[in-house]
Amino acid sequence: MKKRLIMWAYLAIAIILGFVALVGFIGYQHFFGRNDPRTSFETLVVKPIPDTVHSIEEGSHIAMDSVLRVLRFQISPTDLRTLLEKQHFTPANEREEFADSDPKSAGGIEIAKDEYFKRWQRTIGSSTRLRVSFA
Repeated sequence: MKKRLIMWAYLAIAIILGFVALVGFIGYQHFFGRNDPRTSFETLVVKPIPDTVHSIEEGSHIAMDSVLRVLRFQISPTDLRTLLEKQHFTPANEREEFADSDPKSAGGIEIAKDEYFKRWQRTIGSSTRLRVSFA
């Protein structure tokens, strides 16, 4: 009788944990997957949206341990420069950025800038179904 009670307790705990995980996943999907692209732009980039921003598209890929959200949009060079300055972005150190870790090599290897961007294009395309260009 005691074994049966323990089995039912484990089953109840498993059902409760499964329900909590399901509710959490649905809430997570709702938070990350239900915004329209303009709202996402305002949340992630800047509000209000500059007048020259148009053709905003959003794609995302949600995994158990990460989220990849991509906004694809067109913006004038002037507004882009202003946006980057207001957000205090600084140019990346290309030597560090294009280093690719290789566990077999002593200090890593460097990859070409074009190959680096092609990898991201493939990742974004396969994960979010958006076609992006880094030109």
